[in-house]
Amino acid sequence: MELLTERQLKFINSLLSERKTILGIEDVQAYMDDRICKLSKRDASELIGNLLDLGADKVEIEGLDLRDICMELGRVSQSYNGREYRNVHLLANDGTRLRVSYSPQTKWVNVKAGSEYAEREQVGTQRPNHGYEGSYVEDLEAFVKDPSPFVKRYAEVTGACCACGKTLEDPLSLIRGMGIICWDKWSGMFSVEHIQDVQDKIAQFKADESFDTDTSYGGRDWDEAMAYDDEELGYYS
Repeated sequence: MELLTERQLKFINSLLSERKTILGIEDVQAYMDDRICKLSKRDASELIGNLLDLGADKVEIEGLDLRDICMELGRVSQSYNGREYRNVHLLANDGTRLRVSYSPQTKWVNVKAGSEYAEREQVGTQRPNHGYEGSYVEDLEAFVKDPSPFVKRYAEVTGACCACGKTLEDPLSLIRGMGIICWDKWSGMFSVEHIQDVQDKIAQFKADESFDTDTSYGGRDWDEAMAYDDEELGYYS
C-alpha cells in the first residue's frame, strides 16, 4: 500500500482545520495522528474530495469578502477536473479588466487582470476564512457595495455582459448592460436609480427610433453599435 504524500497530509490538515466545527473535531493534530497519517494515497485523495464537497465552517470575515458577489452575480463554469467556479468581470477605474473567480469547493477567490486568458496576471487572492489581499481594493469594495455602475461601464466599454461574458447584440441589452436573461436574474441586486434609468432609456428608445444615448459602446457611438456588419457577423460591440 502506498501511503499518502506529505502534500496530501498538509492539505488534509488545512481542510480539517477549516471544517472542525462541522465535523466536531476538538484537536485537529490528534485527529490527524490517530486517523489520517496511515491512510493510503488513494484513500487520502477520496477524503480530500469529500472534505472539499463538505465546505468550510462559516466564519466572520475581516476585511473585503468577494465570495457573495461571485455567488450572486457570477457565471458558473467548470475546470478540466470538474471543479465549479463562479466568475464575474468588471473594469477598474484605471480601465483594467478584472476577473474575479470563486471556487465554492475550495473557498478560494482569485482576481486576475487582463482581457485575454493567456495574458491575465494574478493581482490578488482571498483565502478561506480570510479577507481579500491584493490590488484594486477600492474598485472591488465599490463593486461589492453596488455593482450597478460597473455593469453599465463594462457594457459601454467592452460591449459584453459582466456576468455571462456574452456580447450584447441588441439595443435594449446595451441599454441594460446585460441581456434579458441576466437582467431577469440579477437586476434585483442593482440600485433603484440604475433600474429607473434603464427603464426610462428603454421607454424613450421604444418611443423614438432616433433616440441616441450619450455613451459609446465598445468604443463606437450608438448609431454604429446598431449597424449590422456582415464582416463582423453580428452587431458591433
